[in-house]
Amino acid sequence: MILLPKFKLTPMLVRLAYHFIDVEASADTALPDGRIIEYAFIIRKLHATPRGKVLDVGCTARFNCLPAALVSLGWDVWGIDTRDFKFKHPGFHFVLGDIRKTDLPDSFFDVVYAVSALEHIGLGGRYGVAKEDPQGDAKTVEEIARILRPGGILLCSVPFAREAKIIKPLARIYDRSSLHGLFHAWVVKEELWYHRVDGYWTPLPEEEIVKMENPDGESALALMELSPVK
Repeated sequence: MILLPKFKLTPMLVRLAYHFIDVEASADTALPDGRIIEYAFIIRKLHATPRGKVLDVGCTARFNCLPAALVSLGWDVWGIDTRDFKFKHPGFHFVLGDIRKTDLPDSFFDVVYAVSALEHIGLGGRYGVAKEDPQGDAKTVEEIARILRPGGILLCSVPFAREAKIIKPLARIYDRSSLHGLFHAWVVKEELWYHRVDGYWTPLPEEEIVKMENPDGESALALMELSPVK
């Protein structure tokens, strides 16, 4: 496999490209990615949860509407990322930093959510990360447990497959065993699985997901609600 060098697109280059390429003209480029499922999961869970402090881990993502939506619903919303997030609101507090080690107080949040974030943390080659940290996801989970109040919840989504692996520099892919290892000190309250076939996201039992061919690990998602054991 030949790895080609990656180039960072500046805002000016993106605007210039739109003068020559009509990306939105194709239905294929408008296919919903996993966030159509992930965002719905987060909103459903928080709708049934008393309002409080919520942290968005890795908030600087394209089309991330959750902080604005949750602020409008009365949540005290926080976000953390190593890149700036282009959203300002009196009810939103942004932390420029690394979730693996923060200065946030113990037991500070009622809810933390990580949408397609854990699988990237500590892998070099994307999001401006140069230094490899194989334990990046485990360190993140440990830090989240520290800043969650007793009884607080973590909502997360990760790529899921029959067998765990790392596809560099893209992401980790988790299986049942690796998820158990990552969350060994947590209580699982709910788990859901979705699989994408021909562009359509469909809920399926875990036992059906693991029977399917999933070579890239990008067509199945595990959605989890957990609480740390404190």
